[in-house]
Amino acid sequence: MKKPVNTFLRLVLHSNLIIAFAAVLLCLASEVQAGILLRFQSFHILVFAAALSEYSLHRLLKYYSLVRDGRKKRYSWLFSNQPLAWLFFFIPLTTFAVSFFFVDTPVKWIIMGTGAMALMYSMPVKGVVGFLSLRRIPFVKTFWVALVWSLVTVIVPLTGNSGGIPAGKISWIFIERLLLIFPLAMLFDIRDTDSDRKDGIRTIPVVFGEKMTRMVVVIFVFVFIFIYPVTAGDFVLHSHFLPAILWSLPVLWFIYRKPDSENPLYYSLLLDGSLILYGFYVIAGGFIFNHFNNFS
Repeated sequence: MKKPVNTFLRLVLHSNLIIAFAAVLLCLASEVQAGILLRFQSFHILVFAAALSEYSLHRLLKYYSLVRDGRKKRYSWLFSNQPLAWLFFFIPLTTFAVSFFFVDTPVKWIIMGTGAMALMYSMPVKGVVGFLSLRRIPFVKTFWVALVWSLVTVIVPLTGNSGGIPAGKISWIFIERLLLIFPLAMLFDIRDTDSDRKDGIRTIPVVFGEKMTRMVVVIFVFVFIFIYPVTAGDFVLHSHFLPAILWSLPVLWFIYRKPDSENPLYYSLLLDGSLILYGFYVIAGGFIFNHFNNFS
């Protein structure tokens, strides 16, 4: 019994399913924060398929850019499960292609733009197409990830639900999402420090070191928690403050428990998983808030 469970868990952790579900939950969270009544729509399928296919492609490109010994050492699961890894790319890619025709035109343009941004990020730094990789530009890697995620999980769902959402509210949700993703992206940069240094990619931890980066991450976590209450004078307990505090707990624990960060699987389990938790907290908070409002 234990072996099948471990096999399933490794499949989930290595297949990018966690990050794809996180993208959809963050889209739903944006809708709750904007005051939109939740209902499942075609762009949710599009976002899930896009995230799963893009992250699978990114991993495959990094895998095949290594020599055989390097592939087995760095990507042992992928080395032993290449056909399955390709399935996790082609099936969502096909789903993406089909669902693309069922979304509104503005959403299509945003998805095409962010898709191009993600593809330029995923390009190998070395080789014939290396000049196209945005990761060659110093410090761009971390900001680029946060920007793409914010565009996909905020602008896409709010555009797909167009109808009287104040521009100020959209801006606040977008800024909040940037502050949510950016510290997590820095922690992933810490994981990639050795490989980034070898590839000549100048990220925050490569230039300033791991200790300084961890301090910056902690600062951004607290900025994320308190920026809306401080600037707007409203804690918005159900859709921001409490979800932000609950999200910060596994992230701060991850930073404090440094030995855990040596295992790459903890990144998917704790950091990617924290995005799922945040999305769930916002959705649950919105449901409870509306439920009590109906009785008041």
